[in-house]
Formats: sequence, structure tokens, C-alpha cells
Amino acid sequence: MRTDHLGTLLILALAPLAAPISPAQDNLPPGDNYRNEAQEQRDPRMAWWRQAKVGVLYRWGLFSVPAGKRGDKTIGGGPEWMMFNDKIPVAEYRQYAKQFAAAKYDPDAWARLAKDSGAGYLIMSAKDLDGFALFDSAATDWDAKNAAACARDLVKPMTDAAKKQGLRLGLHYCQSQDWVHPGGGIKEDKSWDPAQAGDFNAFFKKIAVPQVKELLSNYGEISVMWWNEGVKQSKEQSVELLTAMVQAQPKIVMNSRLNHYRGDFYSISGTMPPYVLPHDWEYHVPLNDSAGFKKDENRWKDTAVLIQRMAEAACKGGNFLLIVGPDGEGSVPPQAADRMRALGAWLKANGDSIYGTSSGAVSFQSWGGSTQKARKGGHTLFLHVIKWPADGALNVLGLRSVPTSATVLLTGEKLAPEMGADGVTIKLPATPPDAADTVIKLEIDGELFADKPPASQDEKGQIKLEAPDASITRGVPGEGLRFEFRDNHLNLAGWDKPADWVSWRFFVRDAGDFKIEALMSSERESAFRIDVGEESVFPVVPGGGDFGKFKTLDLGEIKLAAGYNDLSLKPIGQTWKPINLRRLILTPKK
Repeated sequence: MRTDHLGTLLILALAPLAAPISPAQDNLPPGDNYRNEAQEQRDPRMAWWRQAKVGVLYRWGLFSVPAGKRGDKTIGGGPEWMMFNDKIPVAEYRQYAKQFAAAKYDPDAWARLAKDSGAGYLIMSAKDLDGFALFDSAATDWDAKNAAACARDLVKPMTDAAKKQGLRLGLHYCQSQDWVHPGGGIKEDKSWDPAQAGDFNAFFKKIAVPQVKELLSNYGEISVMWWNEGVKQSKEQSVELLTAMVQAQPKIVMNSRLNHYRGDFYSISGTMPPYVLPHDWEYHVPLNDSAGFKKDENRWKDTAVLIQRMAEAACKGGNFLLIVGPDGEGSVPPQAADRMRALGAWLKANGDSIYGTSSGAVSFQSWGGSTQKARKGGHTLFLHVIKWPADGALNVLGLRSVPTSATVLLTGEKLAPEMGADGVTIKLPATPPDAADTVIKLEIDGELFADKPPASQDEKGQIKLEAPDASITRGVPGEGLRFEFRDNHLNLAGWDKPADWVSWRFFVRDAGDFKIEALMSSERESAFRIDVGEESVFPVVPGGGDFGKFKTLDLGEIKLAAGYNDLSLKPIGQTWKPINLRRLILTPKK
């Protein structure tokens, strides 16, 4: 059992500085509960999606024909952005439709492959940024049936194929950015062809609304609406699409890209959130650098990386969406298919630790994280060991419940957990049975109790104090300072009352002088104080900013003692103006 400094964690758990206000206890920001549902209404609607955990999005369209090549020239960026990035005239781009025969498009094969990957739902592209519809649309002739060499509806057969495989079907649709139809939205209003000129509202009424109604009325049950790129879209227009969607498909779930609504789940890519979010969310990742198929692009993600990202998302309460780019003929690249099947093989052996789980009571730690399920008389806790401990001892910090059994999920090997002051230690096999993610299954009778260990120094000696880990003290209960979701992170926002303040507890391994930095945003110059023990600094941050643009700011230096420290950040009277705060970073001075 460990005997180092973390043995005092029990003292921390019994005597915290202040009871933190959890993000989950605050009301969801406007737009999250877009249907104004009670929890007992929302939970049954979301149940299948939460159970499924894994999905596949086939990002396919007319852009898959040139696939990032204009003649001999390779166009930078994703192939789906090729028309925009190289400012291709509308008339020239339309010519690609004559090459879009989709001769190798096999919906049954695509659906089987999605099933083999372990997915529970399949998202099919219906219309992308270039405005080209893959279905037969009465609203335009710029579609697969009327303009393309294939001369057929490509969405309809996928509805039948997905059903055969027992997959829920969703649709990917770009509702407002459209570079071919006159008046269609264009990022930053940067049009490049007179043919694109027109009234956006007219486009919206003529193309977007009718097509959404077609898709949700003519193709049977649609389980997911995966909106994309809502530029120029007003609140009233979002309401119109939302109303059409709910009327046609009352049980449908949607992502967070409709504009003005965060939907049923956040769509997140890039950097994984560093903590559990208080809302359903989905992490999407392409198998290659680009979402769509791009010629000569060969930076395929390692299967182990995909497994680890999926596991991390599940440990933090999220779903996992693979983005697959078939080529212009409709074939899934063999490199993509191989990775999808490998992910499915891992899930076949370890799926009990992913499907139907929630984020685990044990927080994400240096070795990995946890998922869990309730069972009769207790709980099953799954430990996803992504980084195998060098000394063979898995220290599950903060776990207070005594496991009745511990086994390696893959092999069934029994392990011996030991309780200690700072949690549970499990002696592991010498080598990991699965190098990507070995799952340890713990059975726990009765209630499951776990504390979140306070932040401590990482391998670089830094300490990161995240917004949702802060304890909030409010001058007026229920008002002022709150948690806000922005840019895939929770931030401290609404700080318009000088009586509100925040604090963190953390552990310092090596005492010394530390540089303080903050990732924050502000509109006006603001002054506050930071106190740690008897040490204080009085930062003044510049104004002239934007609450939506976070910057890393230097707040000075402070001396920290070894052991547990409590840091508070408090406004200073009238010299303080509201700030949004995402993170404090404490870096040891060399």
C-alpha cells in the first residue's frame, strides 16, 4: 500500500475547506433543455443513446470526388472545405457531379462495418457544406438524383441497411452554410462568386426548411439529427427548424450545432475535456487527419489511440463517434475498415465496461479512469488502465468502498485489492493483457463511495486548478457566479457580484516559488487578490477584451509550502470588474 504524501487524503475528505458547488447542481444554461422537459421525460428519450455509447458518422458527399485535388494541386484543409478554401467557382464545382456515379456504394456493407465496429448508431451524410444533397429533394435539383451521375437517392437505401443491422439511424445535415445555392450562408460572409449572391432568409425558406421536413418525414424513424455549420442563422430560424424536427420526429435527439440551442448532447472534437461534464456529450474523431476522404492523406490514427480516446470519453460520461470518409466511388478505405473492426474486437471483449455505463466514481487519474454500472445490491466499477504502472501497483486514489472482488475483464484473472488511507491498491500482472486499455472489474456491494483527489503536481511539476473543481462562495445564495459551458470547457462566469469568491485545495510535492497564470477573459481592467496561507498577490488584468476570448495571463509569483495548500481568489472592491475564469496554472520557478 502507498505510504507517501497522499496518505493524508482522508484528512482532506473529512475536513474540506468549503463544500464546492458542483456544476451539476446549477441549472443548465439557456438552450440546454431546449424542450423544457422534466427529467422523467428527458431520460427515457435519451436512454438508447446513453446505452449505445459508440456511433459511426459516414462523412461522404460530392467533395469525395475531387478529394482535395484540383487538377494536380492539393488543396489544404479538409476535402469537405475544398470549394471554400480554394474559392472554386460554382459552375466549375458543379462539374464534379458528373463524376459522382457512386458505383461502389454498398449501404449494406457500410452498415455491417458500422456494426462490426461496435457502434449502436450510424449517422449518414444527407447534405454537406457545398449544398449538395445525397437524397432526392423536391426543393432543388442540386442533389444526387437530379444532378449526379448516380441519378438516385443515396440516403433511402441506408435507412433499410441500418435497420437490418439493428442500428439507430441519424442524419448529418448542414442547415445554413451552403456555397452553391444563392443566398446560402458562407463562413465569415466571404463569398467569392457572384452566383452565390442572394438573400439568406429566402435560401433558408426555400432550401433548408423544406429539406429538413423531407428528411424527417420521408425516411422512416430518424433517431439523431446531427446539425452542422449554423452560420448566419437567427434564433427565429433555429426555432423554425427545431419545431419542424420535433413535430416530425418527437423522439429524436440532436447535437449542439443548430445555433442558439445546445441540444441534447454537446458535439466535441479536438482536446478532450479534462473532467466530467454535467450534460450529455459526444466526442467525435476522424480516422485520418480529415473527416472526409482526401487523396494521398495517409496519417491514419493508431487503433490503440482510438480505443483510449473512446475509453476516456466513457470515463468522463461521453459517447464516442468515429468519423469515416468513404472515397468518391463509395468505398470505405481498407485502412479505415481495419481500424473499425479492431475497435469492434476490443469492444466485443470489453464492451461491458463501455455500453450502458456512466462516468465512474473514481476520477480520471495518471493511469486512466473509471466507468460504472448499478446492479442489484451494489455496483460494478470498471477501471480503464491506459497507462500501466511501472511498479505494478495500481493506486486507485479516493475509492472508499471495499471491493468484494477484482478481476481482469479480458482474462478473468483474479486480483487482490487492498484498502488503505488514500484509497485502494491493486497488484497487477507484470505486463498489461491489453496494451491499449486493460480493464479491471471491481464488484462493490452496497453504496459506492469515492473522493476526488485534489490537484497535485504533474510530471512537469505544474498544478492545474480547473474551474469545476473550485469551491464557490456566493454573497447571495443562488445568484451571481456560476458554471458556464463554452469552447468544450466549463468556466466560472456571471461573476458580477464582488462578494462572490472561489477557492481550491491542492497538493504541493516540492515547495518553492511558483508562477501563477490564468486562462481567463475580461472586458474591462479588473483587480483581485490571490491568497495562499500567509502569502498574497494582487493581480490587475487588462481590459479591452471579450468574454468569449480566453487568454493566458501572467498573475505574478507566490511561495508555496510542501503539502496541502488552499488558494482563494477574491475581488477587490470597486477596482474589480467581472471576469470569466477557466483555469489557474501554477508552474515552479527554476
